Amino acid sequence: MDGTGVFRPVLRRDLMAAVRRTRRHYGLNTGDVLVLDVLLSFLPCRDRTSGQDRPITAETMPVIYAANATICGRANDMDPRVLRRHIARLVSAGFLVRRDSATGKRFALRAGGQVRGAYGLDVSPLLSRHAEISETAARLDDEAEEMRSLRAEALTLRGTLLDRAGALTAEALSFVETAKTVLRRTSLAVRDAVAIRDRMRRLLGACEAIETPCPAPENAPAPEDQDTTATACATDEMTAANGESVRQVESPKIDTKSVAPIRPETILTTWNGCSALHDLRSTPPGTVREFQEFIYDLGPYLGVAHRTLADAIMAIGWTEMLRALNVMVERAATISNPNGYLVSLTRDWLARPGRNRVDCPRATA
Repeated sequence: MDGTGVFRPVLRRDLMAAVRRTRRHYGLNTGDVLVLDVLLSFLPCRDRTSGQDRPITAETMPVIYAANATICGRANDMDPRVLRRHIARLVSAGFLVRRDSATGKRFALRAGGQVRGAYGLDVSPLLSRHAEISETAARLDDEAEEMRSLRAEALTLRGTLLDRAGALTAEALSFVETAKTVLRRTSLAVRDAVAIRDRMRRLLGACEAIETPCPAPENAPAPEDQDTTATACATDEMTAANGESVRQVESPKIDTKSVAPIRPETILTTWNGCSALHDLRSTPPGTVREFQEFIYDLGPYLGVAHRTLADAIMAIGWTEMLRALNVMVERAATISNPNGYLVSLTRDWLARPGRNRVDCPRATA
């Protein structure tokens, strides 16, 4: 209804179809919708000759003055107390207005044998909001279609990532495994589904960057400068001359006493500056041990051998090591030799003015 009090013609079935699609948006339940449909059925908008519904227009008297017992009968013998609760909810939602007489009774006001008005339940607020409800229904339909597409794409990405679970960190794998439950929630917003889909895309891109050889970056060290010992240690097994497999070379251990200690108060500051790592772990390490374990796990994840990782930590320290790995995650698509690239990053860091090698004779830049 516009400002002059004129209703735009609308068919009851079209109005109720829009209400059903938007009931959750307006906080209505199925019982509320049933009662509203029953109330509209009392409007005199059915052609007696053809039996077809006619549009509700400005000439239609929008006040329902039927007694509660009559309304309950049409609503599948609904309990009167339940009916009163539904009517109260519809009034709160702004779809109904009570037009009460002095006695609280509902009845028609007649003149010249015609019903000119009534005391009862006025549905004109609902009719005046038809355009708004229809637009909301169209928007929700579009969002539902988008959500179906997002869920389908995210679940496909999830299956692909689970096939490559070995390339994921524990944090990333936990996210992928629980994503299916989150995506099934009916309350999930489109923006949250987009965030899940986008994070899975980034994780898959990181996996493919590790698995697929890419052109070497411009500042990658020459083959003769690369740490050949580290490259040899990167393999899980070494093959003897006679073709038999020999035992895996034991990964070198870091002498933590020879490396500058981590100050707990610097963990969060360092982590906040490494935004590329936030997709791999949603929360910052809470302790020094977690900080070190994350670096231990991240090195092999990026394809860095244990020897190269250990030497780099002993050369530049733990916090700078995290920053170096952050750079490698950012540039993963262009790194063909992770060991050589980390050696190059370490050398560049040590070459900066004011930088000193951590006091450790085993450190190799």
